[in-house]
Amino acid sequence: MGSGGSISRLTKSVVDGARRPAAGQRLVLWDAEVKGFGLRITATGSKTYVLRYRMGGRGAPLRTYTIGQHGSPWTPDQARRRALELLAQVRSGVDPAAERDNGRKDAAADAESRATRMFGVLADRWFKQHVQAGGLRSEKDIEGVLERDLKPGFVELSVDEITKEKVAELIEAIGDRSHDAANKAFKWLRQMFNWLVEKGVLQSSPLDKVGMPYKEGRRTRTLSLMELVVVWAALDGLSEPFRSFYRLLILLGQRLREVANVPWSEFDLDAGDWLIPAQRAKNKRDHLVPMPEQALTIIEARSSAERMAPPGND
Repeated sequence: MGSGGSISRLTKSVVDGARRPAAGQRLVLWDAEVKGFGLRITATGSKTYVLRYRMGGRGAPLRTYTIGQHGSPWTPDQARRRALELLAQVRSGVDPAAERDNGRKDAAADAESRATRMFGVLADRWFKQHVQAGGLRSEKDIEGVLERDLKPGFVELSVDEITKEKVAELIEAIGDRSHDAANKAFKWLRQMFNWLVEKGVLQSSPLDKVGMPYKEGRRTRTLSLMELVVVWAALDGLSEPFRSFYRLLILLGQRLREVANVPWSEFDLDAGDWLIPAQRAKNKRDHLVPMPEQALTIIEARSSAERMAPPGND
């Protein structure tokens, strides 16, 4: 690095009038008042304030600390004051460059740690380890809530930065679209945070002691006998296996997914019973369903149809 020698004092007029060095060279103008304080100039015209100092005696290596580029906020006077502050640290045994480097390492470590605690990262972990691994029947519904509402809503936040207020803001925004969607988002978000607490990722959940945001209406509407007769007759126009599926729903009165996902092994046609095992029942208890003759006839017909179906047909 070239040197322009010392001048009486670095001033704005001196800095503005400093000439550029030849291509590939750098020039430093040293301030005569503050030892080691100077202005580094490159061939491109870049002007930067620096401080050169030693930690120790004459035999110690020179170190260079970059104060900042000329221009807002660094004027010659401001850069000189900063140089004096740094020299005071040197006299007290503190190496400014080492402190700066350690600060950068700490900042990098903090950024790396934060990246592992971003909401989207931990939401994916919860979905994989709890929802998918646990075989939750609501997997598709949960995935939709995560991708549509929760992950976009907290895209720039770590789980440590999500407060009760931020949750309320997001749920309110979802509620403007749909109260039902807001309740679903709140439900799965609360379950996720509870899981993170159980895993030791968080000490507490921001949703502790927070109730459902919107009142859920109770479904009290049931079909009358005449309406069921109309639906039953209308099903004649529906193709199989859907016609049988809907008629079993009417005859057995069980939940949609329990009927839709039933394996043949759960039916005891000789006894006329259907045993729904605890792992498939919503209340997690075995449930025995007596089947009327019409249901047995439908099940036997569907079983025969599947056995007679050519290989490769669904």
